[in-house]
Amino acid sequence: MPENSYYRLKQTDFDGVFSYSNIIRVYNGNITSDGFEIQSITPTPFASFLNIEVISNTEKEVDYALIDSRGKDILRGTALLNKGISSIELKNLEKLSSGIYILHLSDGEKKNYGESD
Repeated sequence: MPENSYYRLKQTDFDGVFSYSNIIRVYNGNITSDGFEIQSITPTPFASFLNIEVISNTEKEVDYALIDSRGKDILRGTALLNKGISSIELKNLEKLSSGIYILHLSDGEKKNYGESD
């Protein structure tokens, strides 16, 4: 299996009208020795909190930013990733308006992006 697989869904309504979801990447390979990958972002859509599961091969500190569709930083912070699976919970998000948000994680070398609405 290749390292990356790409998926999208096609939704067909009863009247025959259809639409496609955004394309998502699923990483099937091994994480580099000092790397990390976002495993999941839940719930989507979110109301008051967002839980990010990240897998990392080393303990490291990452910076995160939640960015709105206009590119404005909504929330910034720092989290410590343990070796293995870690969870980052962003709380008190109930005041955010509906829309699409980008999650940016960076350890200063590697950047990782996720999308949630």
